[in-house]
Amino acid sequence: FSPDGWLALKDLSKTVHKFAETVAPGDDATRAMTVMLRKLAGFSGLLHENMYRFTGWRFLEIGRRLERGIQIARTLSRLTRKGAPEGALDMMLEIGDSVMTHRRQYPVQAGRRTVIDLLALDPLNPRSVLFQLERLKTEIGMLPSVGGEGHMSTAAKEILQLNTAIAVREPSDMTADVLDDLATEIGNLYNSLAKAYFG
Repeated sequence: FSPDGWLALKDLSKTVHKFAETVAPGDDATRAMTVMLRKLAGFSGLLHENMYRFTGWRFLEIGRRLERGIQIARTLSRLTRKGAPEGALDMMLEIGDSVMTHRRQYPVQAGRRTVIDLLALDPLNPRSVLFQLERLKTEIGMLPSVGGEGHMSTAAKEILQLNTAIAVREPSDMTADVLDDLATEIGNLYNSLAKAYFG
């Protein structure tokens, strides 16, 4: 951590404690969450710009990518399934911070196919599941070897298989059940990493 990173973390902690005591439900909570998101983004930026890329950083990055991949896959499953409430696709674009990207890439109103394409299968969208899998493949591949020199770890094999399986899918393949299974498989990577590196 840089000194600026520590200051940002202390400020974030102080703000959380203050808001826990003072924020009321409703509009007040919405404003508080906006402040928290900005502070988190600032802390995240400092962390990722200034932290030395040693093994600890890799695990931090892997954890971040696992969480985002699981969250996006689960939310996509809920908000793109049949019977989802009206406006669910627009909400999904908001959650995935991809409203402007969707407007730029697709000259049509949000539909299930375009939302899935952008938030599950687009390798260039930093919020998509496939983007998370690509980053996980890279970071897991750079971890110290646990399977003997020249051999892929169990986690490296799992992420390679999962990444390849998703990279060749079409939006129509990504049913709610497939997305739920995908979230589970991403979560299983955590277990493989924990077993290999933390015994």
